[in-house]
Amino acid sequence: AGKPDLGILNLGIANQTIAQVRYRVDYQLQDLQFDTIIIQVGINDIKQLPSDPTLYARRMKINKENLRHIVLSAQEHSNRVIVSTIFPTAETPFWKWPFISSRLLQGINELNRFLLTLQGDKVNIFDAHNLLIGSNGYIRREFKVDMLHINEQGYAHLNAHLPVQQP
Repeated sequence: AGKPDLGILNLGIANQTIAQVRYRVDYQLQDLQFDTIIIQVGINDIKQLPSDPTLYARRMKINKENLRHIVLSAQEHSNRVIVSTIFPTAETPFWKWPFISSRLLQGINELNRFLLTLQGDKVNIFDAHNLLIGSNGYIRREFKVDMLHINEQGYAHLNAHLPVQQP
């Protein structure tokens, strides 16, 4: 017997926000059925969170509502949904301070805690954050490309722990 077919449909688009994914997920998944859907979104929203507490709370509420919608839609179109926690970041270089939210770490931790509440019969939470984080609270140096991205070694490390049967 040969290896079973492993069809992969990558719907990831660089720099997309949770809201953008929400508004295209239903359309892109319509008429499709998958064994497993893997979801990894969120950092593009968090890096832009406002520092004002009222605006921060409102944006986080919207992010959570959109994440819940994405996961529910994925459940309708698959037997299993794996939702990755948001990756840790590298330390913010001083020259990026004006462009990155002061609430970056708070936002990552809050959304990751929220993701855990979505765990269910068909939904597994994949804790990529803890697999990538170093003892200093930031992404491990050997996995870092830049402040928000990991390298091939980081993805290999995650893939080795991903709870998906591979052919």
